[in-house]
Amino acid sequence: MNLTEPLRRTALRHPELAAVVDGDATLSYRDLWSAVSRTADRLREQGLVPGDRVLLWLPNGARFLAAHLGAMAAGLLSVPLKADNGPTEILAAVDDARPQLVIADADLVARLPDGLPARLPYWPGGEVPLSGRERDAEPTAVDADHPASALYSYYFGEGRPYAAVLTHGNHLFAAGHCATFHDVQLSDRLLVVLPMLHVFAMGMAILTSFYRGATVHVGHTVKPRTLLDTLTRERITHLPAVPQLHAQLARFFDPQRHRLEAVKHFVSGADFLPADVHRRIAGSLGVRLIQGYGLTECFPTVCNPPNGGNRPGTLGIGGNPRIHFRIVDAEGRPVPPGEEGEVVIRSPGVMSGYLDAPAATRRVLRDGWLHSGDVGRVDEDGYLHFVRLAKPILNVAGNKVDPVEVARVIARLPGVATARVGPRSEIEEGLTTVSVRAEVEVEPGAEVEARDVRAHCRRWLASYKVPREVVFAEPVQSADR
Repeated sequence: MNLTEPLRRTALRHPELAAVVDGDATLSYRDLWSAVSRTADRLREQGLVPGDRVLLWLPNGARFLAAHLGAMAAGLLSVPLKADNGPTEILAAVDDARPQLVIADADLVARLPDGLPARLPYWPGGEVPLSGRERDAEPTAVDADHPASALYSYYFGEGRPYAAVLTHGNHLFAAGHCATFHDVQLSDRLLVVLPMLHVFAMGMAILTSFYRGATVHVGHTVKPRTLLDTLTRERITHLPAVPQLHAQLARFFDPQRHRLEAVKHFVSGADFLPADVHRRIAGSLGVRLIQGYGLTECFPTVCNPPNGGNRPGTLGIGGNPRIHFRIVDAEGRPVPPGEEGEVVIRSPGVMSGYLDAPAATRRVLRDGWLHSGDVGRVDEDGYLHFVRLAKPILNVAGNKVDPVEVARVIARLPGVATARVGPRSEIEEGLTTVSVRAEVEVEPGAEVEARDVRAHCRRWLASYKVPREVVFAEPVQSADR
């Protein structure tokens, strides 16, 4: 079944309910499904057939949802990219995914020094139809294992990401699981500030809402006071976010101004939330806070049960009989409770593999288990504890950064001989905050300053990859012979 079928059913049953609130604009379920249908129509009219690839470079909002869901409704493979990405990430994705069409905002395309490749068909994001005639197009019939989306993920530390292919079955399982687990109902309102393409936002909030008739509120800022005002004014019931944002909300919460009694619970993910910080945030805000766990390569894996079993400081206990995780040693053998090892997962939410990369797929999918690259342990009660990342990737407030990719970009700056990139860690409000640190060696006679390195990275990479700290190393002198 096409993953957009449940959305269509919701639109037919509750056409007047609000589906998306995006700034001053509100789309009803009739409006949203008509926009998805018209988008799918246009993609088909352009000659695209099931299995073809559409690359999306759009910011969060209703147009992203219409384009993403419209592509998947037509049986196409949607390859969404973060709006914050720079030319390095975008052009690498174009070369890797080989899309038949790009849908992108014109102001984002203008960031590319030479634009998009001339051979590549381009549809400006502003032309994605949010209004127009009412339309109810039947989604293209597909099997559960038909590819739906491909999300780029950094895993191996090779200086490049791989696109994890998620099927229609993966999406349907994730949304059904999350809707039940998080008790999302017709009257609920979910605030989305995460990148909408991410599995955390798509599985926990967006598809979950659309399948149950809830409302998605698009958050265009992460300023804590503005978000607290929105949570209060719109009576938001669910907020998925990274620990750093939850901590900021707790810091700026004003009980005289902000009312959160409508909240069912908040969900923290994409980075680890320590127990003491978890309790402080929940106590300050007066809300139930759940820590979740998942990967780009797998829609939801484990979650802390919200009723009676929430255990701060853990990644949770199995929340679905079809989701399994265990801890294994270097040879893939299960280890007993209390011992550390790699977290491996088996679930209907696990990706089918990396796009056009069978060798990389075999490295992470082994004997039916997804190897997470995370080190953890399970306690005697079955709760999963995070220990550290085993993969050579930095986690910058939930954003994954490959040091090799950043170092290569810095090395292209005139005057730079070599660059090494690693983590810069500091404790902020009880959370270990990681940013990028670059050690740069300058060519003899060249003049390069830290601001030059940062400006160069800002031009070519996503903002969270820009080094917060730049240090200069002395050139290595060759020995006299």
